[in-house]
Amino acid sequence: MDEDDIRYQIKLAFIDEYRRCQKNPAFIDERGSIMIKIYGMPTCPYCDYIHEQIRGRENEFRYINIGENIRNMSEFMRLRDKSPAFDHSKEIQDVGIPAFVFEDGSISLDPADAGLIEYGTPDACSIDDHRSGRKGC
Repeated sequence: MDEDDIRYQIKLAFIDEYRRCQKNPAFIDERGSIMIKIYGMPTCPYCDYIHEQIRGRENEFRYINIGENIRNMSEFMRLRDKSPAFDHSKEIQDVGIPAFVFEDGSISLDPADAGLIEYGTPDACSIDDHRSGRKGC
């Protein structure tokens, strides 16, 4: 395979990915980048911890504050009502945030699936870490 063939294969792969995302345009930002959507609220400590981790990474993640307006809340509620990923959250009367929606449409409530650290895990920041100025806390 020569260099032109490789370029052609890359172009085809890009076109396929673009077409797939066009079917679900919520995953393409205004610059045309593909990203992970995160639904959360600033009053949720788990969401707040995730939000801090994605600061400066807007090209990878789109944080949607479901408490900001009714449009965001409705979007999240439609997702929550239809997806089995939220079944356990509903059973225990939990909201189900932070919620991660990936480019392929799959949904997870586990930050590790998005390459992030969950609040309360050994790698998470503690109050002492915040006070001491630990980087990333």
